[in-house]
Amino acid sequence: MEVNELRIGNMIDYGSIIGLVSVISKRQIVIKTKKSIYKDRIDEFSCIILNDQWLLDFGFEKKSLHNINNDFYFIKDGLFFCEHTTEKICYENRAIDIKIKYVHQWQNLYYTLTNKELTIKNNQL
Repeated sequence: MEVNELRIGNMIDYGSIIGLVSVISKRQIVIKTKKSIYKDRIDEFSCIILNDQWLLDFGFEKKSLHNINNDFYFIKDGLFFCEHTTEKICYENRAIDIKIKYVHQWQNLYYTLTNKELTIKNNQL
């Protein structure tokens, strides 16, 4: 993970602690959780793999593609993600040629396309 990939509010991992980025500098990152604040070098933090549970936690609806493989997709605010069919991403019926692997990348793409912050339902962080 590079510091230029992050925005304030991105979710990252610090030794199995998930927190929200609150300060970014060239050498350090500060994250906040409900209970604590953590400050360390950027290489001490790691990315969170985007998976189905994260998409559900972000409020995306899981829907069936009704195909032979029983694949499904996730949708919210016109943003469509289908991880089982070559990880296709569409926004307002337009395909986007980008690979998303991490939660912070998904948060950044969502914000770029919708101008809305992507947060966890029920304010879990």
